[in-house]
Amino acid sequence: MPFYYLDASALVKRYVPETGSAWVRAITEDGAVELSIADLTRVEVGSALARRTREGVIGLDERDDLMARARRYWAYLVGKDAARTSPHLLITALELQAITH
Repeated sequence: MPFYYLDASALVKRYVPETGSAWVRAITEDGAVELSIADLTRVEVGSALARRTREGVIGLDERDDLMARARRYWAYLVGKDAARTSPHLLITALELQAITH
């Protein structure tokens, strides 16, 4: 089973359409991959959505909806024990590489 570590820039693509969004949604929705996300990612995703709100890309209601969806997804991952892993340990133990999509 494939294993992916998602940082905030990747996870935001799950919620905001941009280059790579379709791919991120595909790997995060089918359950056929193992995912890991650092605790800090929650804060960074919130920050990215707030920035898009300030820039006028999304409205306040959409931001609130996306944040609620992100919180539900995070709870799902924690429930699967797939999140909250140290990125440093992942990189060194698994010799991870960045994906360029």
